[in-house]
Amino acid sequence: MAGPGLTILDRVDGTIVRQLPLPAMPTQPPVLTPDGVLLLVAANQLRAFRVSEGLDTDAPWPMNRRDLRGSSSRPGSVPPPEAPQVQPPTVFANKTRLVVEPWSRPTGYELWRSDSPDFVQATLLSRFPVGESRIEDGTAVPGHTYHYWIRAQNVGGFSAFVGPFATHSISVPRKWRTTGSGQTPPAVASDGTIFTTGAAGLTALQPDGSSKWSIPGLEGQPVVSADGTIYLRAPERLFSLTSLGTTNWSAENTALRQTAPALGADGLILIPGAGDQFVAYRADGSVAWQFADGYYATASPSVDTDGTVAFIAGNRDLVLRHADGSVLFTGQQSDSYFQTVSAPPWTADGKLLLQPEIPGWLQAINRDGTTAWTVESAVPTFSPPAVAADGTIFVRLSLADPPESLSVSWIVALNPDGRHRWKQRTDSLQGTPVLTADGLVLANGTNSIRAYRADDGILQWTLDTAGANSLLSPILDYDGTLLVASSGALEAFDLGVGPALAPWPMHRQNPRQSASKVRPEGPVSLGLKEVSAAEVVLSVTGPAPSVILLKSSDLRLWRREAVVPTEGGATNLGLPHSDAAKVFYRVVVP
Repeated sequence: MAGPGLTILDRVDGTIVRQLPLPAMPTQPPVLTPDGVLLLVAANQLRAFRVSEGLDTDAPWPMNRRDLRGSSSRPGSVPPPEAPQVQPPTVFANKTRLVVEPWSRPTGYELWRSDSPDFVQATLLSRFPVGESRIEDGTAVPGHTYHYWIRAQNVGGFSAFVGPFATHSISVPRKWRTTGSGQTPPAVASDGTIFTTGAAGLTALQPDGSSKWSIPGLEGQPVVSADGTIYLRAPERLFSLTSLGTTNWSAENTALRQTAPALGADGLILIPGAGDQFVAYRADGSVAWQFADGYYATASPSVDTDGTVAFIAGNRDLVLRHADGSVLFTGQQSDSYFQTVSAPPWTADGKLLLQPEIPGWLQAINRDGTTAWTVESAVPTFSPPAVAADGTIFVRLSLADPPESLSVSWIVALNPDGRHRWKQRTDSLQGTPVLTADGLVLANGTNSIRAYRADDGILQWTLDTAGANSLLSPILDYDGTLLVASSGALEAFDLGVGPALAPWPMHRQNPRQSASKVRPEGPVSLGLKEVSAAEVVLSVTGPAPSVILLKSSDLRLWRREAVVPTEGGATNLGLPHSDAAKVFYRVVVP
């Protein structure tokens, strides 16, 4: 045969049985199946030929690498693998997961699933390579309990099954993901508009993740007032922007460190300035008051309910000022500071929570500057705690447990007096926890969010995220949208429940990132004024310029229905209504 080809010879006398012409010489040895199909690759194409005889499976070594699996191994030369060790399952969002720890030379795993613990009803769900220790089922229906079995496989056969492992998933669907943002935790306006910074500058996103507008070159932590004004300390200037992205005013701000404003009493915008200056601006950009403390500010300020302002100057001086700028306390607090765009939280009884760099302990400071209590941490985390309505404090600490071991990362629940209540291991020391209205504590980690029960710390579920979000705090909006920022990306998940009504339930206190507990004084009420077959009329009263109206059909999942302008008075709001549908409404002050 002239040219490239394949010649088939008789095994007994070597005579030519058949010649197969090919466009090029095969690049790999041919493969023969037991039913007589000859496979080979020539000219970058897989070619199949039907031949008269199949593979002689009784021969010791009938072809290259011996068998169709390419095992290069004779039967019995490799024993079957031992049964894998499987960790106790934990609940995940949107999928189930089992984690295996192989013991003896497997090449892969099989996952079997059943709706009952009876293996007779189980079916093979999927196969996984040995390098994958996380065996996941993305087809699991949230809320439904499944029973799983796993066995290992290699060229010698299969291990025994291990199982059943009963577990379920919960539904926390991802609403959207966008890139070019996520430089800092986002801020959310009352109408649901999301403001984030990143490679595209300052970007305003619709609640569905689509872009409204962007301003290139602006970076830093966005802050939103109750009326929708955006404040941003970008390089060397403080900007006041409208909800449409146009500039109201800007002022020079050459603070030595990246910082962010806090929103104080009477609508003041509070921010460190050049050198040792600290400035309070009115909403129109004029200066209400300012002072020089002698040290440049090293962290963003925060504001208590009565308008008291706290910030750290020169990495060591705690400064407390009244709402009018007069001095309440100034004193050394041993190099205390948080991350520059973070802000120290306040407890319900007016204590300020600080974590010095040296030592890295959490301190509770009274209004007179004295220390109420301290909690040790091997290294500082630079991430402010969250504070619950009952006074429980949730904070990240570096602890050695047992004492003679190396210190590791924990999320710790502290009683109001600083005594430990519970702690759980985490894989990150940074990020303020989020407290939810249904009693969970959300802690960000490397590519994940973990939800713990607030009263006892028991892990409830884990949510995998696409970005490495271990350094940034998640933000929870009132309609249950959980926003997770990471380097260069922002993800939104539908948690279905909003933040807890608490003194400091998240990073910088609220979704607007105002770093302030100040709220308009006076009652907020929601009343039913009129009901017809097609409409319900609600009466909304509140001291704030506006309130957020939330709607639910089951008292668990709440959705933003409207932003209701009240201007300190009462507003009647008509909404479509059907007698066949039961709905619930509530209002929150943003």
